[in-house]
Amino acid sequence: MKDEREGQLSASALEAAALCPGKPAAERGLPDEESAIAVAGTRMHKAFEVGCLHGLQPDEREIVMRADAQLSELIENWESRFEPDMFPDQVTQKHLREERVWGFDRRLSGKYDGLKIHGTLGLLYDLKTGYAAAMEATRNFQLRALAVLAAKEYGLKQVTVAIIQPNLFPPSVSECVYGEDDLARSEQEIDAIITRAADPEARRIPGPVQCKYCRAKSSCPEAIAATSELAKISPDAITVERLPGLLEACEMADKNNKAIRAKARQELEASEDAVPGWKLKTGARIETIVDPEGLFQRLHIETQLTAEQFVSICNVSKTKLKALIKETTGLKGKALAEFEAKVLDGLTEGKRKAASLAREVKP
Repeated sequence: MKDEREGQLSASALEAAALCPGKPAAERGLPDEESAIAVAGTRMHKAFEVGCLHGLQPDEREIVMRADAQLSELIENWESRFEPDMFPDQVTQKHLREERVWGFDRRLSGKYDGLKIHGTLGLLYDLKTGYAAAMEATRNFQLRALAVLAAKEYGLKQVTVAIIQPNLFPPSVSECVYGEDDLARSEQEIDAIITRAADPEARRIPGPVQCKYCRAKSSCPEAIAATSELAKISPDAITVERLPGLLEACEMADKNNKAIRAKARQELEASEDAVPGWKLKTGARIETIVDPEGLFQRLHIETQLTAEQFVSICNVSKTKLKALIKETTGLKGKALAEFEAKVLDGLTEGKRKAASLAREVKP
């Protein structure tokens, strides 16, 4: 597949390059890793771009439909800020989708999901279909770089960037406005990041953000060393003062360990002698009851088991229940949620999971 980025740094990789200048050189030539979640995201982005829901799963269609509604509201709010005399009568208006823009002497490029242009003002938006916590446009390196690239490409003096997240509850949209001074300052800072990352001897600095999607993490000496150091720490040496650094190292190590195991599994699948001292153990067989109705009929005939007794050992998934209600009633959106709440009222038992550690986001 042709590399649209021509081997150069992309806007989506800019934050990681700022944190680890050696990352672009370490990844060069390594293939992209594509997960099932990423493939689903690509499908939804394409549907969002062309306005066609064909080929999507039911939950994916809902996500794209919510994203379309969020986009319409975003554009309406953006245009409502225009003053009546802001533009001449023949002002340039465009709505571009999925275009790649280049800059910095073709050392950096980025592809936006959409860009609405009105004169010298631009609204650049990016769709995020994942379940991750809400992202803030003010801290997003990718959108910052895209704002600079788009301003240069289309002669814009102000660029509003927005992140659309339809898969959160409630759905989220975050905005940030870059004026001329902001764009000029960002251009200088981005140029410095690109220059540092272009150095073949640039230092590799492991960390949870830059290592998360790094294609080289399973073979990066610095990342492996950071993981190895954790194994040497005695529980007695863990102090409150050291916890912030240790937690960050743990976060990075979790991702590196996963990549290392995946690499070992890949090599052992190709050759059983590839990794000395290690082998692939046959996975346990897991059986699932796929015909509960047939099982009940057999048990009823053999043991006179009642329906009440059988139901008492069954677990109902709320996700599958929602899909069943939607299929049988034709409801969707808010009406579906209200009906589901009505039929479940008094029939559920809540249980909160143990508190989990989360990185504090500083303003």
